[in-house]
Amino acid sequence: LRSSSCGNPGVPPKGIRNGTQFNVGDKIRYRCVTGYVLDGHSLLTCVTSTAGVSVWDFPVPICRAEDTCGGTLRGSSGLISSFDLPSGDSPGTAGGGGAGGLGSSRECKWTILADPGDTISLVFTEFQMEEKSDYLEIEGSKQPTIWKINLKVCLSLRLTGKNIPASVISNKNWLRLHFVTESNHRHRGFRAQYQVKSSGELKSRGVKVLPGKDNTNKLSLRQCPARSTKSKGIKVPHMPHSWSFCPCLVNEGGIKQVSNYCPDPGEPENGKRIGSDFSIGATAQFTCDDDHVLQGSKTITCQRVAEVFAAWSDHRPVCKVKTCGSNLQGPSGTFTSPNFPIQYESNSQCVWIITASDPNKVIQINFEEFDLEIGYDSLTIGDGGEVGDSKTIIQMLSGSFVPDLIVSMSHQMWLHLQSDESVGSIGFKINYKEIDKDSCGDPGTPLYGYKEGNGFLNGDVLRFKCQFGFELIGERMITCQNNNQWSANIPICIYFSSYSILMRAVLSPDF
Repeated sequence: LRSSSCGNPGVPPKGIRNGTQFNVGDKIRYRCVTGYVLDGHSLLTCVTSTAGVSVWDFPVPICRAEDTCGGTLRGSSGLISSFDLPSGDSPGTAGGGGAGGLGSSRECKWTILADPGDTISLVFTEFQMEEKSDYLEIEGSKQPTIWKINLKVCLSLRLTGKNIPASVISNKNWLRLHFVTESNHRHRGFRAQYQVKSSGELKSRGVKVLPGKDNTNKLSLRQCPARSTKSKGIKVPHMPHSWSFCPCLVNEGGIKQVSNYCPDPGEPENGKRIGSDFSIGATAQFTCDDDHVLQGSKTITCQRVAEVFAAWSDHRPVCKVKTCGSNLQGPSGTFTSPNFPIQYESNSQCVWIITASDPNKVIQINFEEFDLEIGYDSLTIGDGGEVGDSKTIIQMLSGSFVPDLIVSMSHQMWLHLQSDESVGSIGFKINYKEIDKDSCGDPGTPLYGYKEGNGFLNGDVLRFKCQFGFELIGERMITCQNNNQWSANIPICIYFSSYSILMRAVLSPDF
């Protein structure tokens, strides 16, 4: 029997997924945390393919930092270009799809999407890259078996050099391009045209490499240099002998040993980087000017990826100018969004840092009012005093649904309100106070309900019941977790409709 489930597609780094059902017909939606934008399809549906297999109709999207170029491209054809073009000549004018030039950014990510069942061909018209530091990485399908054996045979679509590469065809309805460059080099980068082919026009298995414009850009197979550690012999289809290969990159001449260095991550505008070692295992730290707030990771690490590539653990962060907010001190208090209860300003970047007067206490907040423009404005809440560091984020809130309580792990908590350029909502009113460490705080008792248990420390459990005639909606039991957050909001008690009808019948004065 074929499975009716598409399986858990996962969550991309810096992403948030709404939806926990993965069967045929189910839908899930993705969005990104503050400081990142979504590339790809935000809504995925579990469908049955022509082969009768349950699959998601689009790939999981990615979240890229706001200061990186690229985007999501749709349409039957289009143009992608990495280099700066003269005024008035923008990429994508041919065919209705494209993206902006590279500018001062050092990374670009594009996602090309077609309808399910269609395929995408990518043809390069210009290609100039610094071999030691610039490259274009292409993803979009399952790799042929020869690419997968212990990740040692590297017919990888990571392209570099100055010769025009071979064309690329996907076997799915998407391709992803990741371009990395050093800003101190002046090579033009690349320009490529893409075209979508309907499912009847093209049949392919895996990403295929088509003949190039000259013999120098063929993917060649050669043995490792004498100083390299060879892998086991691998039988290559249509080749009479077994070969041994090393981790490698594809350039215009064939295969190249992978570098042990990550590209220079650069410095955020209105900030600075601490660290100039870009070798495997090295870290780089980032800070922002006093009047700016950091969005993203404060520290990134150069890592070995899949035994082949060197890449940073995250993008460099972004520094955005603060427009409002304040530093708050315990033991308790109240604060609101700007103009509350009137609409907050557009393009706001507000930061509050709450510090307990007793360093052995933690911070608890609860919301009297909360309403932000859902999907566009957000309040990010983090632990400690490093505002914007993605590693310290506790919650990112939007819309009108919020937890009963949020508790920090340390004696400090930061809050960052970010709004877009459109009209906002009324905002929020927040109460804060100091409580004991390793505690989730008292979540309260539901109206017309009872609470069993009086412990609020990590591991404690509370149980809830409703008064006679009321029905409990939500979780009957919640647990104080080790991160100082309750496992769920407290339930609510609503008047049971059948009981209401019965009471009206019994008490009707004219019955």
